[in-house]
Amino acid sequence: MPCFGGTRRNQQQLETNQQGRVTIDNNRVKLILSTAALCTCSLIHAFVLISVYPYAALMVVDLLPHLTPETAGPYSGLLASSFMIGRTLSSYPWGRIADLYGRKFVLLSSLSLSALFSFLFGLSQSFGMAMVYRFMLGLTNGLVGTVKTVVTELAPSEEIETQMMGLVVGMRAWGFLISPAI
Repeated sequence: MPCFGGTRRNQQQLETNQQGRVTIDNNRVKLILSTAALCTCSLIHAFVLISVYPYAALMVVDLLPHLTPETAGPYSGLLASSFMIGRTLSSYPWGRIADLYGRKFVLLSSLSLSALFSFLFGLSQSFGMAMVYRFMLGLTNGLVGTVKTVVTELAPSEEIETQMMGLVVGMRAWGFLISPAI
């Protein structure tokens, strides 16, 4: 079955113009492009969340020279979990901001701030600064709830909503899988 609706519906949405070419409903194209953008947001979020795990212990050993790879575990856990602590504290405020200023504002702000704090995290010269930047990365990341809300608002039917949500959540899973490899 093709994505975004059944075969009969797809055939009804296709129209033939005067030259005999098949055209697709403009709303359908917008829906597909919007879904692709939301999938990209989910992939980026998963990458930002998971990317620190492969190198956290080595980064901690580099930032705290008195540690060895064998003793860096608790500090690596703090560094990795600081993102989720920030995200937990900011989820509700990001939802309110999305309601007040719009979903697009939250998506663009979150992506921009994620890029900024990811860059700063990579340039950290101390463990404390790395923790602060990782925490700020989580604090300024309002993607998860907003992406799911946008999917439910864009979908014209429950069937298409289910398919879109599957794609968006599936991209998070792909991000979790490929992020450590990158």
